[in-house]
Amino acid sequence: MLRRAALICIVPLILGSTAAMSKEARLPDVGGGALTPQGTDQTGPRSEKSNSQDPMSSALVRTMEEGFAAYERRDFATALRLWRLLADNGDMTAQNNLGVMYYNGIGVSQDFKEAVNWYRSAAVQGLPRAQYNLGMTYERGQGVSQSFYEAVKWYRFAAAQGLTEAQYNLGAMCERGQGVAQNSTEAVKWYRLAAAQGFVAAQYNLAMMLYDSIGASKDFSEAARLFLLAATQGHVKAQFELGGMSYEGRAFPKDVTEAMKWWRLAAEQENVDAQNNLGLIYSEGKDVAQNFREAAKWWRLAAAQGDAEAQKNLGVMYADGQGMTRDFVCAHMWLNLSAAQSNAEAARFLDDVSKLMTVQQIAEAETIARSCKVSNYSRCDVLDGTLGDGPGDFQWGPNPSASQLTLEELEE
Repeated sequence: MLRRAALICIVPLILGSTAAMSKEARLPDVGGGALTPQGTDQTGPRSEKSNSQDPMSSALVRTMEEGFAAYERRDFATALRLWRLLADNGDMTAQNNLGVMYYNGIGVSQDFKEAVNWYRSAAVQGLPRAQYNLGMTYERGQGVSQSFYEAVKWYRFAAAQGLTEAQYNLGAMCERGQGVAQNSTEAVKWYRLAAAQGFVAAQYNLAMMLYDSIGASKDFSEAARLFLLAATQGHVKAQFELGGMSYEGRAFPKDVTEAMKWWRLAAEQENVDAQNNLGLIYSEGKDVAQNFREAAKWWRLAAAQGDAEAQKNLGVMYADGQGMTRDFVCAHMWLNLSAAQSNAEAARFLDDVSKLMTVQQIAEAETIARSCKVSNYSRCDVLDGTLGDGPGDFQWGPNPSASQLTLEELEE
């Protein structure tokens, strides 16, 4: 059976540490904080434009810019000194930037409590990114006692001013019922606002909810549009879902070629479900030319991520000589790993293949399986068989005519 993702796979609430950079692009290699340059926060209160005739205003702008120049050249001590001068005089942008530096330990010892103090100073003045960052500290319980209620409160302030990260996080907390009563309709509302601003994770989550009619009426066309927006930006789960919609003919006619394209893109990003689907498609040979070598390749990648079903199928292929030279030791190893994850079919097949092996072969397979597991599947290829060209004739069980199984039957 082809796989689909879970109904709602909420992306982690925060991407990176405290918010995205707001200086048009992220500042490089400085710990991923959320600095707010003077006058560039487009979603909320901004510092008044400087009056070129006002020497004091011009001096403040120069001080802020000098702070950013120092930060970009990694002279954090100078950036800290300049921004503290502004922050001590109530500049909310500088206050938020100091919060980021203390939160990430940039130029100072990491101090969540000090970060919270600066975030709060800027947040109460209405700076959206500071409100978002303060919400994050409450959501994570860093520098303050964890409080989803407080996190939601501050996310809501920032979200109301249009900050996409806050809108997304608020949607996620409404969906989960954290700090607020669970409300899928409210989650859809906030995801929709963030998605409209191009926030990829919101596009994916909203698409999932529209696909499954959670918090909104089922809408395959809109779900497909949102999946496409996210998939073209490299969102791996959106690529996987778009492949499924293409294969099933949801929102548009069935297109196996298009489905394979998106599944391959997701599989190349190590999406185990996409790897499994490609393995199944190639092993069945119904929608594409049957290719056991290609099936084995994708199942091998999924098996190396610990997927029990892929491990079982790979074990079957080694036992049957499908896509590789028959190798009972490798078959035993993969079936054993799958059975250890409570895969009942793998356990049954493991018993069958063990009857065809010597005691020494079984001991060798078990040794390799342990090494494979302990190494997080990096040392599993010691005895992997050579790829072959076609199916073998391995017979399962004591009554071959009654118990021989095909890969298609394994997936039913």
